[in-house]
Amino acid sequence: MNIAQNAISEINAVYEKTREACEKLTQELSFNERETCDILHFIEFEDFSLDVGYYTTLKLKKLRVARRKIKDELEPLQILTSMLDSQKLVEIQKRIDTKINKQDDRHYTPRVIMGGLADVVNN
Repeated sequence: MNIAQNAISEINAVYEKTREACEKLTQELSFNERETCDILHFIEFEDFSLDVGYYTTLKLKKLRVARRKIKDELEPLQILTSMLDSQKLVEIQKRIDTKINKQDDRHYTPRVIMGGLADVVNN
């Protein structure tokens, strides 16, 4: 394996890692938003004391802070994964492999010196 093949393999590994991280963060964000929705519906439909209201607000704040942290991590990863589109990476991999395979089978055809090259080199 040469430098270009190693590089594209490493880029593919980074792409896979970022894609998996995006998926995990997206799931965390979804869960967080469902929890927030539950609290908002509780506030909307239930009667509660000041103490319960205070603790509900604290829980809501905690969820919103966690949501912001998730989004701050997720947004740059989404940019990275979209820029490292897997189809583009596959195409790059194919082009590199094709070029390397052609290099293995190449032959030189003399353009000026015809006949036996050994005779020219020995003279």
